[in-house]
Formats: sequence, structure tokens, C-alpha cells
Amino acid sequence: KEEIICFECNKLGHYKSDCPRLKKKDLLKKKKKAMITTWDDSDESISDGDSNEEVAQIALMALEEEEEEESDEVTFDELVLIVEKYSSMIASLKKKVNSLVNENDEIKSINLAKEENSNEIEVDLLENEVAYLEKENRNLKEEIEALKKTFSKFSNSSEKLENLLGMQRCVFDKAGLGYEEMNNVKLYQTFFERKEKIENEKVKKDHVKKKIVKTLCDYCGKNGHTSFTCFHKRNAMFKKSLNNSCNFCGKHGHTSSLCYHRKNAIYKKKINISCTHCGKYGHALSSCLYKRNNMYKRRTIVFYNNCGKNGHTSTS
Repeated sequence: KEEIICFECNKLGHYKSDCPRLKKKDLLKKKKKAMITTWDDSDESISDGDSNEEVAQIALMALEEEEEEESDEVTFDELVLIVEKYSSMIASLKKKVNSLVNENDEIKSINLAKEENSNEIEVDLLENEVAYLEKENRNLKEEIEALKKTFSKFSNSSEKLENLLGMQRCVFDKAGLGYEEMNNVKLYQTFFERKEKIENEKVKKDHVKKKIVKTLCDYCGKNGHTSFTCFHKRNAMFKKSLNNSCNFCGKHGHTSSLCYHRKNAIYKKKINISCTHCGKYGHALSSCLYKRNNMYKRRTIVFYNNCGKNGHTSTS
């Protein structure tokens, strides 16, 4: 806590308004004023015998001045103590400042070390990422080289195939067998050229067909479609089907052959059928898989004593 200091006498423990030095000065001023007024009033009535009283008053003034000087000496000592006290406080504050500066330097060094560590970690991560990318790049290069090799093999094989196909003789080429060479007959075309030629011919034929073919509907008499795809015919058939009624469920819009309820009932009847051989539902004895399997096993178990092979009897 801060101690209270007076700005008049620089002493501790009181404020300037409560300073005893100011109070003494005020009392002296009041006394001087009172003495001046008394002297002015008593100038006429003062006699020579009053000189002793004046001497006594002068002596009192001298005593008061001495007391003030003594009080000034005391305040100087107190000021020296205050200066020493503040100098000690300043020294302690300097020590605190030095300690805080050292702490600040330590914190800065710690932060620099942390930044260096973080930078090292980032560098390590980037190096790992670069190594991974380099490895991936190598793998991709290897894959590209392998694909190039396979592509070169494929291209070489296709060239060899074309050469082989080109080296084959045509059916009509009978040179060397007593016949003259037929220069007008072409040899067998390569596979890829022939394929491209066939595709181009197909495209041309389709284009010609689309231009030439003109369809006419037999139902409505309009061009561009047939009676199988005629909308008017379908609409008329749909209206007729609405007038029809199902003999099984009695509803309109379908016949008994297309009735969903009839199909469902037949399916339920099939499910309720049980087999007399295996005892399961959904099939009869004539279509039982287990019965067929047992019959096949019985046929394969038959052995012949002389050969030891299965699947036939001694008579066969």
C-alpha cells in the first residue's frame, strides 16, 4: 500500500490540509494582525512605560522564529529519510525490471525454439510428401513404359497379321501352275482396311434406305409409320379392351388370360401342392428333384464283378 505524504512539509501520515506547519503559519498571521490593530488603537494612549511590553513581544517573535528554524531542520532530516527510502524503492524496482527483461528474453528464446521446431516439422512433412510424390511418379512412369511395351507388341502383332494376310494368295491367283498371272485380280485386303470399308458401305446403305423408304399406314392412311406403330389403332384397341370384362374377377379392362388375380390364385395352388416323396410343398411327385437324384444314384451304384466299372449291368 502507498503511504500518505504531505506536500507542505513532506512528512508521512497526514495530508496538506491537516499539516501542523500551515496551522502555525495561520496562527502567526492572525497574531500579527491582532498586534497591528492593538498598536494602532493604543498609539495615543501608550506611554513611555509600555516599552517593556514591546520588548517582551519582540522576544516572543524571536522565539517563534527559532521554533520555525528548528522545525525546518527536522523536515530536512525527514526529507533525507524519504530520499533514502525512495532510492531503495527505485533499486528494488530496477531489480524487478531486470528480472522481467530476463524473463522476456527467455520467453523470446523459447518462442524462437518453438518456431524452429515447427519449421523443422513442416520441412520433414514436406520432404515426406515429396518422397511420396516421387515414388508415385516413378510408379506411373513404370506403368507408362509397360503400357508402351504392350502397345508396341500389339502394333507389331497387327502389322505381322496384316503382312500375313497380305501374303496369302487369292483363290483366282493361279500363277506358277501353268496359268498366266491375273493382274486385274487384287490380293486379299488387310483386316483393318476391309473392316473400315465394310463400315463405310453400311453407313452409305443405311443413308440410302432412309431416303428411299416411304412407309404408309394401312389403318389411318398417313405417311411415316405402319399399322403396327399407329397411335390411332392403339387407341381404338384400348377403348375396346375397356369394354371387355374378365370372366374370373369381373373387372373391366382385361381378359381372364391377363388377369392378375387368376395368376395369383394359380400360384397359391401350386404352393399348396405337396410332394409324396420328399414331403415338401410347391411341386408334385412327377417333378420331384430328390426322386430323380435317387434314381440316378441307383443306376450308378450297379457294378459288374469282372470289370469293376459302374453304370451298366452284366448283360450290357
